[in-house]
Amino acid sequence: MTTKNVTDEQLGAFARRQNDLFRRVRDGSLPFELVMSALQGTIEGNFDAAPRPSGRCIDFDAQPYIPDGWRIDLKDQLPNRMTGQVEFDPSKVRFHLDDAQKTGSIVGTNLRPKLASQTVYGAQALDHFLANTGAIPESWKQVGLIFFWGTIYRHSGGNLCVRCLCWSDGRWVWDYRWLDGEFDAQSPAAVS
Repeated sequence: MTTKNVTDEQLGAFARRQNDLFRRVRDGSLPFELVMSALQGTIEGNFDAAPRPSGRCIDFDAQPYIPDGWRIDLKDQLPNRMTGQVEFDPSKVRFHLDDAQKTGSIVGTNLRPKLASQTVYGAQALDHFLANTGAIPESWKQVGLIFFWGTIYRHSGGNLCVRCLCWSDGRWVWDYRWLDGEFDAQSPAAVS
């Protein structure tokens, strides 16, 4: 008779993490070789040797993750988005709400020009957070959907959308909203 060392709940959490890891390697948001090296170190019990991302420098000129059927057109982008190589500090991210969001909601196409006075973070920061979830402050779980307006995507049908970071079912994931949708107090923009 064998003794069970982990609970069914722990095994469920492990399976969900494993599925998330598989999805992120498949979609390219985590580098295959880094993941394989970290897994081998874990299998060998060598947790200290597992490679860790160096620094928190984000290249906002690099292409962020682009879902299948989507594209990024320069003409759709806000001119004040974050650019260049930035030493990134999550504690300096602010969550901007337009006055209309504070009292109700605003359609994204109307919010977009109002963000012109803000330096908005792009999806490169979102991708960084998804690859380094330990860097996400615990308090962000209560914020809602955190939108990264520095990257506006165009779907194959021509509609514009913005990706966001959200805490869902006990893990960090990305989602999106069409610009013709409503943005409320639970939909702030990540700004510098």
